[in-house]
Amino acid sequence: MKVAYYLNLICFLFVLLCFLGMPIIGLFLLMPLGFIQVVTSLYLVTKRDVVSQKNQKLLSIYFLIIFGFLILMALISISPSYMHILLEMLSPFMALIPVYFIYVCFNFQKEFT
Repeated sequence: MKVAYYLNLICFLFVLLCFLGMPIIGLFLLMPLGFIQVVTSLYLVTKRDVVSQKNQKLLSIYFLIIFGFLILMALISISPSYMHILLEMLSPFMALIPVYFIYVCFNFQKEFT
């Protein structure tokens, strides 16, 4: 559990530093970070039966956020004329999803120590 938490934290801090230095690079690095976090969340699902209800709920909320975000991105791709405006509005939201997942991993890690 500690490995999952620290891996996500290090990747997130790297992306955050890239955002501060070169925002466009940081934005592109959100995709691999999202992939790492989804794979990690699938690993956490395998631990669901040994964790508290609170952590199960946090993980379920994360999956709902990801599912909603994917639906929103699909809707954005349908109307390309407004894509740049919607992506600019969604950029801060895209950065908050990893922060929430770091919180989820922290709670899982805290429960196992």
